Amino acid sequence: MEQRICIKFCVKNKIKCADAFRTLTVAYGEATLDRSNVYRWYKMFSEGREDVNEFFLFPKLKRPMKGRRYVTIEEIKTTSKEELNKITKNDFLKYISFRFHQVNDRLHVFYSKFFENNAGYRRQNRSNSVCQRITETEDCKQCIWIIM
Repeated sequence: MEQRICIKFCVKNKIKCADAFRTLTVAYGEATLDRSNVYRWYKMFSEGREDVNEFFLFPKLKRPMKGRRYVTIEEIKTTSKEELNKITKNDFLKYISFRFHQVNDRLHVFYSKFFENNAGYRRQNRSNSVCQRITETEDCKQCIWIIM
């Protein structure tokens, strides 16, 4: 998290990403985030992200239930419902938005690799063309599983 704060500082002071990465490497040595993560966080902060925390919903759900012994399945269900109800609407929406953008980015990379030389498909709606091409070819099923 310290490194993300440093990256945010560099964005606010208009320090280039390459320079920020070099500075982090000097300061943190081998413990530095890898280049792709530094660039990813730099991009997010330059696009307006303010929060330096990575948001994961499911570890928050598991923590209170970890290490407890349950006698019945009903007890597990009620405890799970209680923990789910403790999650605020805002946290849930942040999580869904975060996951949506991750999948969307992966689909964009897949789309650009799969249809890069086909101008006709680029003009159509992306989701329709991706679905059509995937149903036409067997090889693409493996690619979709990798994306998800």
